[in-house]
Amino acid sequence: MSKAETILERLEMVRKTGISKWIARCPAHDDGTPSLSVTEIEGGNRVLIHCHGGCGALDVLESIGLDWSALYPDDSDNRYRPLYRSNQDQRAIDDMIVAIAQARRDKGERLNESDKQALIQAKLRAIG
Repeated sequence: MSKAETILERLEMVRKTGISKWIARCPAHDDGTPSLSVTEIEGGNRVLIHCHGGCGALDVLESIGLDWSALYPDDSDNRYRPLYRSNQDQRAIDDMIVAIAQARRDKGERLNESDKQALIQAKLRAIG
């Protein structure tokens, strides 16, 4: 079974849109209309996923019980491992997460569970 097939079999409302391309409902949010693009590249060795509703790739994968390895071939030289951020970049992102969360709270909005977890992680990295 290819990497794409492993992902596609866990999705709903899958429709082929081209050669090695599909669209499906995004499992990471309440998706009334399919908004998740799935594209198989490199002869099926890699899969690209993109939620047009704004969900992150890891959120999509985790919601169907998978992780980053579902997108990349098994390869020992780590050519396909996800990139990691520098500490300075991560601090800037964490500052932005905290500021956005505070602005939403100031407007009386509640944070969803994913946003709460991101805020907690950002604060933990700041004090860690």
